[in-house]
Amino acid sequence: MGKPGPNPEVVAEDVLEVFRDRADDSEPLTAPEISDDLNCSRRTVLDRLHELAERGHITSKKVGGRSRVWWIPDDNASAHDFPADDPLFSGEPLLSPDDPVDETEIDDVLYSEG
Repeated sequence: MGKPGPNPEVVAEDVLEVFRDRADDSEPLTAPEISDDLNCSRRTVLDRLHELAERGHITSKKVGGRSRVWWIPDDNASAHDFPADDPLFSGEPLLSPDDPVDETEIDDVLYSEG
């Protein structure tokens, strides 16, 4: 039995559903992974991925000679977004060099609310 051929019944929504059903939303997927999940050809999946990318629903990045990963971009998040009241970004030191901290208390010092 050969590999599955193009399947016109696999639509873009089927591909998006594979992305939505992942255990880790931040993990990108490859066309072979999606084609295995949908039991269809890589060509079918690539056609649907390109359709979705053209509509802005997904994005991709080349990661090797002929390899590409795909993911759903989080347009609402930015690498530069952070809580304005986060003390890490306040510019004030969290600890003084003169304040000794026992290694058993480091989590409390770093992550306490106070």
